[in-house]
Amino acid sequence: MSAFAGIATRPGDEQSRRDRTPAVLAAWGLVVSTLLLGAARELAALARGFAAQVRPLGATEEEVVAAVRAAMRA
Repeated sequence: MSAFAGIATRPGDEQSRRDRTPAVLAAWGLVVSTLLLGAARELAALARGFAAQVRPLGATEEEVVAAVRAAMRA
C-alpha cells in the first residue's frame, strides 16, 4: 500500500477524511508535476540536440523550429 493510499484510507469519521483530502490532492499534484517537469526537460534537451545538428548545415531558425516540430510529431 502506498503512502497516499494509507492516508486516504486511514480510519476516521467522514469529516476527518474530508480534512485529509487537500493534503492527498496536493501530494499527488507534486508527484505529477515533478514527472511532467522531467519530461519537459528531456524534450527540451532533445530539441536542443537536434537543433545543434541541423544548425551547422546553414539552416535558418525557422527551419530548425520546423524540423524539431516535425521530429516531435513523428
